[in-house]
Amino acid sequence: PVPQPLPNGQSGCPASPPKPCKLYSPGTYAGGLLIREETAVFKPGLYYLANREGNEKTRGFEVQRQATLLNAVGFPSSPDTGEGVLIYNNGEYDFRFLEDSSINLRGSSLSSPYKGILFFQDRTTMKEMEHKIETSGTVEVEGAIYMNNTLFTKGKKKGGKKESKPKGTQTLKLKGGKTGMTLRGGLVVGALKVEGGATVRVYPPDALYLVRQVALVR
Repeated sequence: PVPQPLPNGQSGCPASPPKPCKLYSPGTYAGGLLIREETAVFKPGLYYLANREGNEKTRGFEVQRQATLLNAVGFPSSPDTGEGVLIYNNGEYDFRFLEDSSINLRGSSLSSPYKGILFFQDRTTMKEMEHKIETSGTVEVEGAIYMNNTLFTKGKKKGGKKESKPKGTQTLKLKGGKTGMTLRGGLVVGALKVEGGATVRVYPPDALYLVRQVALVR
């Protein structure tokens, strides 16, 4: 889908946006997404990033240069995500929020199939990556961040000893400015780094779910 210009004061674009607004629609983005110097307004739905390593024009989900992310208003709910959005990264490039970009996004609805998730890294990704929310802008996120692996290769032996860190670990680095970060919905990551003097506030979601599991007991 090609982002479309969005007039000020319409469909979630502020009356006086910091940068011109563009309206994004859910769908498959084969080369990932690069958002910069604009106010990106997202319709409800699933945004599937199908990037692949080796293509110099591809990327993951990268936001930079005073870009702002917002939810659109006035559009029908999505059968996949309800009133919110899900950014699903199925490729081999990372999430990056850099250079005084701002995030004010609401993830998938708790009643939707994706149960409140906003940012999701494919769990079968074998490549080790460091995802970054490293910005001096405002970060107000409502939705879970899932960046973890179900599959990874063991570390190679060095001098007869195995490396302590498995290959393929998904790391999330948080580094904010004076306004701090508010993350409502929880984090599921392989490793977490928090740097800088900013305050990071993580709140649980507004609903809890019971998950039934079956296990063998010996």
